[in-house]
Amino acid sequence: MSDPQTVPAHWFDDTQDIGRLVRAIYACISGPAGAPRDWARFRYLCHPRNLSLRTVVEADGSTWAQVLDTEQYIADVEPFSPRTISSRSRPTSASSVSVRSPMCGASTTRAPRPTRRC
Repeated sequence: MSDPQTVPAHWFDDTQDIGRLVRAIYACISGPAGAPRDWARFRYLCHPRNLSLRTVVEADGSTWAQVLDTEQYIADVEPFSPRTISSRSRPTSASSVSVRSPMCGASTTRAPRPTRRC
């Protein structure tokens, strides 16, 4: 699905500008309350070797890092879609996503490390 002629024009256009790309990724993973996520668009926008890093803060204050590829990220967050999420159902976390961009070139993401406790 990487050929610009086989995807909606706005998907391809989203990859041509960093600001637009970030907004498109955010729209895919957040979206309106109760709406299904656009995982097909998310997969297209993410670099094929995308890795997301989530830093999880446990109730006792301890932290640990979790590394997820695109499919693992989707599987991890799908059960917590706006239809089912509550503020107490997930640990606090921050994550980053590697995305497609003609300006980024090849991925600079290092090989994933196993999940580990800090």
